[in-house]
Amino acid sequence: MPNNDVLMVLTQKTAAHLSNHQEKLRNICWSDGEANLDTEYSQLACRCCTTAWLDFQLENPFYTGITIECQSPDINITFLEPNAEPKKFKIELKSCKGEKLGLGSTIGTLNPNIPLIYCLRQPDGTCRIRWSQYHVAMNMGPMDTFNDRTPRPPVIFDRMNEITQENVRFVEVPNPQGRWYIPHYAECALRRINNGKNTWQDEMIRHLKQMIIREFIQNTTPKEFEEIKKSQ
Repeated sequence: MPNNDVLMVLTQKTAAHLSNHQEKLRNICWSDGEANLDTEYSQLACRCCTTAWLDFQLENPFYTGITIECQSPDINITFLEPNAEPKKFKIELKSCKGEKLGLGSTIGTLNPNIPLIYCLRQPDGTCRIRWSQYHVAMNMGPMDTFNDRTPRPPVIFDRMNEITQENVRFVEVPNPQGRWYIPHYAECALRRINNGKNTWQDEMIRHLKQMIIREFIQNTTPKEFEEIKKSQ
C-alpha cells in the first residue's frame, strides 16, 4: 500500500495537472457573496489526483493493482487493493488572491504533516499552483499571539514547492495529533510581555505570570527554593 512518500509524489503530480487546467480554473465560481465556494476547485483537483495516480502507476508498475478513489471537499483519498484494508489519506486544498493566507483557526487539531496544494489566483485570471506539506508553508514567528480557538498559522505561498519540484521526502512533525503548538505560543507569550506588547492576551499573560509567582512564593520554603535553583 502507498505510504507518505508516495503521497508526496502524488501531491506534486496532482498540482502539476491542476496547473495545466488554466481555462477550467479561470471558469470556477470561487465565491457567492461573502461565502467562499471551493466545491468546483475540489472536484477538479480530485479528477487531477485520479489522473496523477495513473501517471504514477505507469512509472511504478509495483502499484498497478491498487486503485484510487478521490472525494471532495479537499482531496480525500482512499487506496483500494484486493485482500487488503482500504488506506485513507488527505490532500488539503487552499485558494486565495494573495500570497499569504491569513491567520485563522481550526475547530479540531491541525495536522501540520498533511500535504497541501495552494491555488494563487492572479488578477489576470490565471492561477499559480504550489504544493508542500502544511508545516513547510506555515508562518510562525517569535511574536505570535494566540486566540480563543485552536490556532491555524498563516500559510505563505512562496514557501511552498514549485510544481516542477520532485523527489521531496515526507518530513514529519512529531505528535501531530497532540497540541504540538502550545510550547511555541507559550514562548511567544513570554517574549511579547518582555517586549512591551499590549494586546488583551499580553495583559492576561502578565496577570497570570504575577499570580504564578505569588503562589510560588507563598508555597515554597527558602530551602526548597535553593534546591530548585541548584537543579536548574
